[in-house]
Amino acid sequence: MKMGCISYIKNIILKIVHNRVLFKTLWSLLDDMVYAEGWEARTINPLKRRILKKLKDVDVKVVPAMFPDMRTQCRKIADKEH
Repeated sequence: MKMGCISYIKNIILKIVHNRVLFKTLWSLLDDMVYAEGWEARTINPLKRRILKKLKDVDVKVVPAMFPDMRTQCRKIADKEH
């Protein structure tokens, strides 16, 4: 996955933080990837690196497929902020 895709996913996460259902589902996917095979972090830095590494592994086509109305949801959230 290219760096632009990681930025795209990070921006999505920031925009949907206010929408718990979307965030919980996306975090659940990432959580499963991060802690796969019993992986554990002893400190925060390895956890940060692991999260970023797993974000790179996310198929960019999967996220929009999981949330077909994500663009509409994000737009509503953004409109509320202004």
